[in-house]
Amino acid sequence: MKYHIRKAESYWVTAANTPVALESEEFKNLESNPFTGNSPEEFLEYILSLRSDVEDGVFPEGLDFETEQQLKKLFTASMEEIYSSASERDASRLESGEPNERYTKQGGFDVHIQTESN
Repeated sequence: MKYHIRKAESYWVTAANTPVALESEEFKNLESNPFTGNSPEEFLEYILSLRSDVEDGVFPEGLDFETEQQLKKLFTASMEEIYSSASERDASRLESGEPNERYTKQGGFDVHIQTESN
């Protein structure tokens, strides 16, 4: 019997940009869409909710210029790789299956079985 076998590997990469400093009280004083939470978790979620507007160049009305620039930097600054698990160990495995172009996320390969990663 003919088998289609390939070697594959998976690994984690973490990238980050330079941290910015934001004062939650400044966001609580906004007239439109103020921050109403009290915890760091709530502030993080609030800042995340601003992402698409900030990426489009739209900032909450009432913020000072420096805070606008910090938000812009947070969401648009380039990121640098700070960790890759590929450098720590061999994460390869063997996969058996069938070539199939519809499986684009698997590189055109329909995986039926695979070995454990090394």
